[in-house]
Amino acid sequence: MNLLFWKTPKQLPLPEFELGQRLNEIKRILFPPLELHDFIEKDGTLHKYHVDYCADSNLEAVLNDLQDDISDPMSQDTLNSVIKRLLLLRKILSIEVDIDKEAEYIEVRNLDLERNIENIR
Repeated sequence: MNLLFWKTPKQLPLPEFELGQRLNEIKRILFPPLELHDFIEKDGTLHKYHVDYCADSNLEAVLNDLQDDISDPMSQDTLNSVIKRLLLLRKILSIEVDIDKEAEYIEVRNLDLERNIENIR
């Protein structure tokens, strides 16, 4: 895995209007609006449903699959999509991680926010 994506060029502070544009872009990337779809069965029954592209819903669906010992291509594609979105956010926010030149590797760990999902909702 190439960790050079963590390095991004430093940018100057942005004007207020551009910050607003970036916030809207972040919302669009992480939490796009639900799409309403419908289909009609052979007997004429109309069914409506939503398609949810939100990053948190995507991650929850993949977690449920993994807990059920499912790691199919769809789950992997969903996880890959969320990773791409987070990389886009890193770019939009100009987030640069300072890496010590003498460090031999990066260890990745969970950040425990000491909150349960149920308490956040």
